[in-house]
Amino acid sequence: MMPYPVGSLTDLFSTGFIEIVLSFLHSFIILLCMTITKKAPKQLQFLIGIAIFLVQAFYIWNITSKSQLLLVIVTAALFSIEFKQLRLCDVSTENALFLFAAFLLPYRLLNSSLTTMGYGSWYLLILFTLLTFEFLNAGTLRGRILSVYISFIYLSFSALIFFPIMEYIMYHFQTGKSLDRAAMVLFLTLALLLAFVTVYLVSKKYNRIIITARRISRKFIVVDKIISFFAAITTISIVVIPLPFLLTRTVSDLLLIYINIFHLFLLIFQVAFVYMLYFIEDYRITLDYMKQSQKSTVEYYQNLNKNLQDMENLRHDTKNLFMTMGGFVEKSSDSAMKIFYQEKIYPFALDQIEKNYQFSQLYQIPSETLRSFLHMKLFQAFNLNVNISLNIQIDEDLFFLGMDIIDLTRILGIFMDNAIDECENLPDSHINININIRNQENLVSYSIKNSVRAGHQFEHMILRKSDKIGHSGKGLQIVKEIVDSYPQVMLNTYYDKAEFRQSLNISN
Repeated sequence: MMPYPVGSLTDLFSTGFIEIVLSFLHSFIILLCMTITKKAPKQLQFLIGIAIFLVQAFYIWNITSKSQLLLVIVTAALFSIEFKQLRLCDVSTENALFLFAAFLLPYRLLNSSLTTMGYGSWYLLILFTLLTFEFLNAGTLRGRILSVYISFIYLSFSALIFFPIMEYIMYHFQTGKSLDRAAMVLFLTLALLLAFVTVYLVSKKYNRIIITARRISRKFIVVDKIISFFAAITTISIVVIPLPFLLTRTVSDLLLIYINIFHLFLLIFQVAFVYMLYFIEDYRITLDYMKQSQKSTVEYYQNLNKNLQDMENLRHDTKNLFMTMGGFVEKSSDSAMKIFYQEKIYPFALDQIEKNYQFSQLYQIPSETLRSFLHMKLFQAFNLNVNISLNIQIDEDLFFLGMDIIDLTRILGIFMDNAIDECENLPDSHINININIRNQENLVSYSIKNSVRAGHQFEHMILRKSDKIGHSGKGLQIVKEIVDSYPQVMLNTYYDKAEFRQSLNISN
């Protein structure tokens, strides 16, 4: 129960102010001891923390009752363990012990402040202690105020629920109504365990939000200023709102509870506002990143096109160099060298130049999956000694696959496998793969053209059935089924005595 304001209000306010200052000083001195011992071994830090706790417990034992000592210990344990378990700030076990000692404050030392501000005096103590702890532990509050402030809101909400429960238990114990000492200890322990289980479940369920909260302040320093402003508003409201009721002596326990609930709603609204601010800021940064990424992509393709042009020029220059070299070889009287050059060096050099050029063209394709697929197919054809060339004309700004990448690679895979199989054993065979986008028509065309055997019959292929030996003949039927599932896709087939072409045209 909150004490009612009696006597001089001036004395009440001055005493309450002194109590708040002393409680702040008490927390600061203990947390300063934590900072001083930071570089000491952990065992020594732990022992110093235990020693500070024992000294405080002995002091409280002498100035108050055993039941009050138990209540103080339960309160300090509640705040320190909840703060550590939330994981919004970095708290080691040794530091948690010092934090526990900082919250170990006799209730009787807050009589006047509890009368004037209700639980608001505890809210102020929690806020000051957490800010001091984080500043001394991390060396700065920059980029950390939001994490501390959310922890403060949770601890304040916990205090609003827990304190009335503890006061109810203490009231029934002190008046001798239905509670003995053992029952009091049991109920306080159960309440404390319930609070610990709750904070554990909250930290698990909202782990992603907790991680985001830790990141917000570090990413957006402006949030620190906003939270500092909110903290100032909260502090002023805690001090100012009860004043009219105190001056008119109309304060009551119920009124103080309503005021505390108002404070918590104020805090929750502040967190919601900051969270919304985070998403707005994150969206702005995402847009900036997308613009920068788009600019980088444009520069990449500009450089790529220039390099491809340089490579094309180098390919012709290299061919000319080898032809020139061949002229000098022909003038030589060394017949073995002539044969070796004409049959080995010159064909090998031209083959490698052509292969490298074909592979380099693939980098014009924005889709990494399609690029990898075509790279594999090129490698397969080259290993089978099938001549293959690419002609890629892509505007990266307007490029689109046109269909699901799995379906697209299935179709192109069937076309290319058929072409490779047809050309594998043919002399001077050639597969021509042409991928281009006609920008003005929003059209992408995937065309595959290959040489065919003399006397090859095409009618069965128009019916979507292959005649390859050892194959099921269902490849082209699969292509038809896939194409039929896309209304914007058209497949055209062209053939003559020497050449067969499949052209997949897709509109956007």
